[in-house]
Amino acid sequence: MTASDFAGSHGWLLDPGGGTPRAMRGERPRAERPSDDEIAAAVGGEVVARRALSDRVERLRLADGRSAVLKVGGFWSSQTERLLYAHVLDPVVDGSPAALALGRGWLLLEDVGDRRVPLEAAEACFARLAEVHAARAGAADAWPAEVRSALAAAPLTVLREGAFADRVEELAELVERARREPDAWELGGAEAVALDLLRRWAARAGPALWASGPATLLHGDFQRGNWLADPGGGRPRLVDWELAGLGPGVLDLYYLDPAGAGAGHAPAGAAAERALAAYAPRPSLELLADAIVWGALVGAFMRLADYYGERRRSRTPPGELPGAAAALIRYAAGRAGAG
Repeated sequence: MTASDFAGSHGWLLDPGGGTPRAMRGERPRAERPSDDEIAAAVGGEVVARRALSDRVERLRLADGRSAVLKVGGFWSSQTERLLYAHVLDPVVDGSPAALALGRGWLLLEDVGDRRVPLEAAEACFARLAEVHAARAGAADAWPAEVRSALAAAPLTVLREGAFADRVEELAELVERARREPDAWELGGAEAVALDLLRRWAARAGPALWASGPATLLHGDFQRGNWLADPGGGRPRLVDWELAGLGPGVLDLYYLDPAGAGAGHAPAGAAAERALAAYAPRPSLELLADAIVWGALVGAFMRLADYYGERRRSRTPPGELPGAAAALIRYAAGRAGAG
């Protein structure tokens, strides 16, 4: 059997089944971290300790006793979250951490701890999300142009009825490219058939999803990893707005699955029913089912766009992206066909 490196540490992979080279495009940009002096100048306090939490996140302790979280760069867009903290996000309205300082390509946030909200107690998180959606509905017109532009480019964003069909076609173009190139062997005829079904889904579901509510601020990645219990015992805090976008609020619920077992990112089954009831006004199960399809479709698009992009965006090893996209396309088509 031919060699393989699915950890993505080299610029190529070999298919264990056929020995086809996998061409890797681009590298994930290196995160440029600010110095202690830069942070001190921006926040008005000396940095006395720094501890890495991931390749782009650190926990800092300041001389005045405060703890803070430093985020560098971003996932899909390196600027979206920084722009939101500079111009839009408000802890009272959005449940976000407070911004302590913003620099070029980085932001320093209030440390709200790392205690996750249990899935069985997620109703408060969905109630808070509903309030964010209500408060931010129709508000984007008043935001700076650079904020609107960043949000408009987000993968989950929908700003017109035809956007659902447009995204299916963008995904279809990437799948067709993959079918012509041997290094993305996971994508083939089954995915082309699935995309035909998703075209029909977009024609059917797009109008209802678009009409479900006004465009509002979408969190974009509303799952358990981004809900934190407030250290002071208050309402849940919502973190990691890197994938934020604009569209009807129901599109933010794509992880929620009352009809299935879920994937562990959000409540499923009866717990999902309770969470859905906490989101007011409660969308219909039919709308939620279509939001789940949209989330999977967008996830597939993001992975293939990342695979073929000149600059890597995600932490997913490049060699895993085509297979992940294929699985999401099939999942989206399966859910669309069941609707």
